[in-house]
Amino acid sequence: MLVYFSFIAVLLLLSTLKGRKVGTFLAILVSFFFVGLRYETGFDWPVYKGIFESLGENYSWEIILFQSLIRSHEVTFVAFLGSIAQILPSYEYVQAIFTLFFLLSFFRLANAIPGSRPVLALAVFFSFYLASIGFSTVRQTLAISLFNWGLASYLRGGRWSAYVFMTLAAMSQFSSLLYFAGFLVSRSSMSSRLFKPIPYSFFSLMFMLSLPFLIELIAMAVPFVESKIAFYRGLAFSSYFGIMTTGMLILVYLIGLMTAYLLKRQSNAPDGLPIEFLCLISALSAIAVGSFFFSVLRERISYEVLLLFSIFLSTRFVKSRITVAAAIIGFGLIVQTKLYFQDPFDLAFVPYQNGVALWLTGSESTGEARSQLYLDIFSEQFR
Repeated sequence: MLVYFSFIAVLLLLSTLKGRKVGTFLAILVSFFFVGLRYETGFDWPVYKGIFESLGENYSWEIILFQSLIRSHEVTFVAFLGSIAQILPSYEYVQAIFTLFFLLSFFRLANAIPGSRPVLALAVFFSFYLASIGFSTVRQTLAISLFNWGLASYLRGGRWSAYVFMTLAAMSQFSSLLYFAGFLVSRSSMSSRLFKPIPYSFFSLMFMLSLPFLIELIAMAVPFVESKIAFYRGLAFSSYFGIMTTGMLILVYLIGLMTAYLLKRQSNAPDGLPIEFLCLISALSAIAVGSFFFSVLRERISYEVLLLFSIFLSTRFVKSRITVAAAIIGFGLIVQTKLYFQDPFDLAFVPYQNGVALWLTGSESTGEARSQLYLDIFSEQFR
């Protein structure tokens, strides 16, 4: 546990450096070493490593379709992973590359927002989602990276490249279509009227009530995504609402409400912030709250909400108020600890393993044994 907290503390310290470029470089370096060079640590690495090794030995459309079917993964992502398997010698290289791309996309987006402090924003975001986005949910992390790269392109004036990257995001993870939907709504002519406190709350409620019917409609209209729809439908009412999960849902709602309130108070976005950026935060917050009964969708939308909000939040802080940022990060760590670092989930993360450290010390990894034990316990709980 201490090593994860120490990593967040290092990022927080780096955010106080006067040299922005130096701080950014060091933050990317430290994050890449700690997150990108992890070894057999996290929830779902055995799944993707298995696909990588299977397609590395036999790369064919039959195997691609088979892996896509049994794993309920997007065919395009499986094919992409298989293509990488023809070039790279091990799955750990894929983790490293995906992590680096996530970091670059994060800083590219943060630098497109006036007044942001990217390193502080990264510390805030990782305090909530280091275990999930940093160490697990590989497809979702890639989709978030592609979407944010596209969003940064849009904010910099690259409209067509934005749509290209957002399309690639949807091809990596189907649920990121909701990111794209939020993006389209945020830049529409009705966004200035929709994203005010009362309309925002009404939209969240209406989306919550209508989403089950929309899911069924999509399943009937688009047969080739039926397996994905079935997956989300199967998990629709299986979410466990503990105190922390409920608290996170309330936080996401308040984030959207706060940005809607800011948009209501000012005709122009505060401090030169792009209005589309604030509208997107409210739009995705409403979609996340509206996905109340769909635990997987709710979490995946919340990832992007907290990421965008962390960048916005970093524009509010000056060095003298760094303690406020520390308090928010502390809350995020409490949430993360409760959700991911309790028995049996801690088996996926404790002890932390780093590929370079294992190589230098000649130590053996315990990742496979811990992962199997975790799966056995998890399966037993749902029998």
